[in-house]
Amino acid sequence: MSLFALTKNRITESNIRIELWFYGLMLDDINKDIVRMQTELLAFQFRYQSSLQHEEDSEVYETPQQGKNGILHKKFRELARLIHPDRAINAEDAKQRTELLAKASSAVENGNLELLIEMLNNHNPKQLSKIESLLALKFQIHILYSKRRILQNSDSWALYQLELEWADQGRDLIDYLKRHQT
Repeated sequence: MSLFALTKNRITESNIRIELWFYGLMLDDINKDIVRMQTELLAFQFRYQSSLQHEEDSEVYETPQQGKNGILHKKFRELARLIHPDRAINAEDAKQRTELLAKASSAVENGNLELLIEMLNNHNPKQLSKIESLLALKFQIHILYSKRRILQNSDSWALYQLELEWADQGRDLIDYLKRHQT
């Protein structure tokens, strides 16, 4: 007989609900962090690119169309949020979601709004058990942490951080880069 008693760990329904809540909050936080980082990078890239343009350049930027293309892209983004492979619970589900996303992308390229609406209406997400939902949440969090790490290790992020440091010192990195562009 062993000196240590072996016990089975039982996961109760309330523990699963608490973990689902906790990991849901964690997923929301990391999503917000990534969106913030991407927004800051886009703003920095815009400032840098617009500073490189000369005043005599009078390029006219096209505004996105509000008609069919606007609706088309809105429906695509809505569908992409639902079927994105990052939301997959296993490899088979990821493969199916990738195929659906490719089909939706080709519908956008062909301007097929009807197909996108049909895909949205026919989308029935799998009903997951609470344990499967918990595992899927943990997997999504893992993917998002990887994306954040990639963003933080990018050259653009390093340049943006350098711009913030220079701004604290009263210097202008973008002006410096503009003057020393080769």
